[in-house]
Amino acid sequence: MYHLVYDFPGKRVVARSVEGFDAGSTFVRHFDTKWEYEVTSGEFATCRRAYITEDLPEPELPATLRMVDGASVWAGRPAKLWQTGDDTSRVSVWQDAQTGLPVAVMDEGHDGSSLVPLMTHRFDDVVLGAPAAASLALPPPYAHAECEKYPGGWPWIHFFHSYLAA
Repeated sequence: MYHLVYDFPGKRVVARSVEGFDAGSTFVRHFDTKWEYEVTSGEFATCRRAYITEDLPEPELPATLRMVDGASVWAGRPAKLWQTGDDTSRVSVWQDAQTGLPVAVMDEGHDGSSLVPLMTHRFDDVVLGAPAAASLALPPPYAHAECEKYPGGWPWIHFFHSYLAA
């Protein structure tokens, strides 16, 4: 599970891994300055940095997304269900029926006989508006100059079927 802070106008993204394979790691991408960082905590704490050559992708849903159920439910919440896909893959997006905010995204793939869930993103505690500057900074005690150079950078986090550097 990740705690994501996303500031498209400021061209900055931070993903803090709180559960799973990368738990304890924070991925910081500052597209405005063209630097990305990976900070790990624990016994072998590190901070590494790499130069970013690309721009922050636009936050957009796939153009092929279509509403399939305007009266669906996700985790007990009234929601609209949107989908896109074909015989081998499908992406489903649940949107809160009252607020219009996303509540979940599921990516499905074909296992040889049917479509099966591969990955689900839940959106809990969504806060709209500009994030606090401190939430987009490198975690203490690190600063840019103290982070080891690491050419090549880190993997992308798959999010809404487009890629956000985080």
